[in-house]
Amino acid sequence: DMTSSLVGSEMCIRDSLYTFQNGFLKINAAAQEYGYSPITFDEYRSCYGRYSFEECLRIWFPSCNVERLSRCYSEQKSKFPYKPICDFGVLQKKLMDRGIQCGILTNGHNNKKLFEKLLLSGVILSDLIGVWGKEDLPFPKPDSRALLPVKKLYPSGKLVYFGDAVTDYQMCREGNIAFVQVLSGKESAISNVISIRDITILLEYLP
Repeated sequence: DMTSSLVGSEMCIRDSLYTFQNGFLKINAAAQEYGYSPITFDEYRSCYGRYSFEECLRIWFPSCNVERLSRCYSEQKSKFPYKPICDFGVLQKKLMDRGIQCGILTNGHNNKKLFEKLLLSGVILSDLIGVWGKEDLPFPKPDSRALLPVKKLYPSGKLVYFGDAVTDYQMCREGNIAFVQVLSGKESAISNVISIRDITILLEYLP
């Protein structure tokens, strides 16, 4: 669940790959290579995304060689390719027809790996209004100041942020931006917050 999403009359960022579930499969495949006992999904969910990947490995497999296991994890990519939740390009076109523009805001790196994920999602890169990665943000999420580049670009625009995490919601609340939770990630529904099961639900309202 790469990343996080903004959607509104000016902006859209989405969760359109099953990255979280994919990571769980890859880490247990890597663990099996070295004879470690597999972790449960609850163990994975309680740790992944809250700590650095290296710290997660030390928690899950205390006796592991972190560098070696991390490399093995990366090598599982061909065995467990990312699965798109939908063809985001279809949704993106429908949103654009209604004057809703799309962009990406993530704590991940703005690099080749990110763009590989976007292309797998079907994102129309040429129509994005921006891609903001860790290197481009004045402060990392969940600091509400991470939203400043978007606010500067669209000072009078209506912004709605689509994300799965409580920290995303807290950032938007502090940054005075509307938030919709997408439940295709790792976290349970947040109380008193609008939520959708996944990004495809928007297609049902955009004939």
